[in-house]
Amino acid sequence: MSTGPGDGTSGGCTVRRGRPAFRAAIVDRLTFNGAFIETGTNSYRLAQTRVAVVASVRHRAH
Repeated sequence: MSTGPGDGTSGGCTVRRGRPAFRAAIVDRLTFNGAFIETGTNSYRLAQTRVAVVASVRHRAH
């Protein structure tokens, strides 16, 4: 049995979704004094998020 992205596990450990403040603290710690480099590539996740937001807004409008 393989484990990895998409199957709810990561290296044999269960992936948990914590509280928003805790997640924000982790991201803050990982990105503190970091440099973000624009690579010029397209982000699949960003594109899918934008599509979902537009669809959600349209759904609420009707």
